[in-house]
Amino acid sequence: MLTTWGSDFEPTSDNVHNVISEWWKSLPQLTRSNIHSGDKRKLENSVKEPGDDFVGMLAGQMQGGRLEDWSEQDLHHFLGRLQSAKEDLESWQQTHEPPPGPGRVLMRFRDGTYRLISGGGQDLE
Repeated sequence: MLTTWGSDFEPTSDNVHNVISEWWKSLPQLTRSNIHSGDKRKLENSVKEPGDDFVGMLAGQMQGGRLEDWSEQDLHHFLGRLQSAKEDLESWQQTHEPPPGPGRVLMRFRDGTYRLISGGGQDLE
């Protein structure tokens, strides 16, 4: 699981949380400050609010059930969803960042568009 984040040591709940937390901190501020949905949101929430069993909590949030009850297929499905959420978050800013500009205040809408609310009010994509 940690090879997804470039680590290859024996995964424990603490190790996994540390690696994923460091990865999360390395994401651009715009990505970290956005409110994501789906698995991206579940991954984000698990990083921000770790519990005693980080891996079990993350797995339960993303796929449901207890790890002990999962089949090999369930595990592979979870790892695929985790990988997809990671890749989506890493590429999110490239597709959602508004054009730079000094003194701009932007509001982002659910459809992915931005509205400049100071300095002219034009819509941005």
